[in-house]
Amino acid sequence: MTPGWPGSLQRCVNSSARAQVWRDSTGPRTPTFRCGKSWPSNRSPAADPPPAPHCPGRTVTTMPLLSIVTAALAPTIDHADYLLEAYESLALQEDLGPWEWEWLIQEDGETPALRERLPDDPRIVYAAHGALLGIATSRNLALERARGTLVRVLDSDDILMPRGLAVPLELLDQHPQAAWAAGECWRLLMPRRQIDRTPVSTSVPAGLVRENLLAELLLKSGEVEIHGAGLTIRTDVLRSVGGWMAVPYSETIVPLVTVNATHPGAYSPEPTFLYRRWPSQITQQDWLGRMKPLARSILWQRLHAINVAAPQHPDGTRP
Repeated sequence: MTPGWPGSLQRCVNSSARAQVWRDSTGPRTPTFRCGKSWPSNRSPAADPPPAPHCPGRTVTTMPLLSIVTAALAPTIDHADYLLEAYESLALQEDLGPWEWEWLIQEDGETPALRERLPDDPRIVYAAHGALLGIATSRNLALERARGTLVRVLDSDDILMPRGLAVPLELLDQHPQAAWAAGECWRLLMPRRQIDRTPVSTSVPAGLVRENLLAELLLKSGEVEIHGAGLTIRTDVLRSVGGWMAVPYSETIVPLVTVNATHPGAYSPEPTFLYRRWPSQITQQDWLGRMKPLARSILWQRLHAINVAAPQHPDGTRP
């Protein structure tokens, strides 16, 4: 068992070189969160970083702060449970050094239902807007509340690896000229909880990623080869491009490629998170494939509109 990981995330490697299965093999621990989850036995709540000063009653900290942005919609109990798994993985992050984090959860939808399911952790900053506005708008509302110098994307159904936050923080420390950083992504295949470790990135070099490389990859292969759901980015840079764009497909890719058009980034092949694949998620719906060409065209138009040296497509607009 991986030290410091909860039983629900214990990895049992099977005979496949590209898959793993996680099983829960632990009993009750103390203390227990209000949501029913338990604090790992090797970790004390008192040893955690002090609460951040965003809400009344929070103490002020002078440590560097990472703002983790999550847009959440809980139409099913399973989805709410996925959010708690995301929290478990967040609470067990390793090698953060002086960094503290705040988790900005913005619940989308007309009937908010997640507040009572969340743990009593002062680092969680929850808000709901009481309307169905979409993922991009929900992320931007969370971004408005961000106090950290860096923003990390965390989808509500994904799971961080133990060094999921540390890897991009280390990259940005090693490459101060980089505006963004990302690691590799593995896929968690539901309902069997198998892990597909096929890399997303095959052409992105480890270390510094030069300006405009992602647009060139998009033109060449139709893919960016960096998963936007694991992006860590400097907060002021993200705000300068308007946060997340309300496109119908891969809205996390738009700020990434737009920023890379004028700023270098950094990449590590070390996996930083598990991207959950489950039948009811939006990215698995049949209609989404029809939206991909339109979303890519919108992105391409943005690249040319900001007057960067984007690769020229034969029709002038569409990747």
